[in-house]
Amino acid sequence: IVFSFLLLYSCSRKNSTAIDKPGNTGTTGTLNEKFTKLGFQLTDRELPSINFELKNLQGKSVSLESFKGSIVFLNFWTTWCPPCRAEVPSMQKLYEKFTDRGFVILGVDLQEDKQTVQKFVKKEGLTYPILLDSGGRTGRTYGARSIPTSYIIDKKGFILARTIGGREWDKPEIYELFDTLLK
Repeated sequence: IVFSFLLLYSCSRKNSTAIDKPGNTGTTGTLNEKFTKLGFQLTDRELPSINFELKNLQGKSVSLESFKGSIVFLNFWTTWCPPCRAEVPSMQKLYEKFTDRGFVILGVDLQEDKQTVQKFVKKEGLTYPILLDSGGRTGRTYGARSIPTSYIIDKKGFILARTIGGREWDKPEIYELFDTLLK
C-alpha cells in the first residue's frame, strides 16, 4: 500500500518532454508539431487504446469503446493531488467549449471512494464524465504512475499523445489543437 501511495504521490508539476516520432497514427506533421510544441509525448506507431469499463458516479457502467467516433481526453487523477486539483477548472472550460463537437473528457479517479469524489465534483461544478477506478487496474493498464496523466485518443480509438503533469487546458494554443483534431 505504501509503495502504491508513493507511486501515485509522485504528481509531476512539469509537463513531460515531447518525443516527435514520424508516422504517428495518421496525424499530419502539423498536428505532430502542435502536440510537440505543447509538451505532449507522441506514439511512435499506431497504438490502439485499451478498452475498459468502469462505473460512473451514478453507478452506471461506461466503456471507453462507447466513445469511438469522438475525440477522447482520458485523464487519470485523484482529489488529493495538487496538480490534479489545479487543472480541473480549465478542463471543465475545455469540455464546455468542445463537447458539442464530438469531444469528451473522461476523468478516471484512481482508488478513491465514491463519496469523496462526488463531494469534489460537486464543489468544482464538473460536468464531464467521472469514472471510478476503485482498484487502480485501468490506471495501471495505461501506465498512470504519476498523476495527472492524460491521453488524447482519436476518433478511431488510437492513442495520439499523452502528457504527464498538470497544465492549464483553457489556453488559446490548446483550443487550437483540439479545434484541429475535431475538424
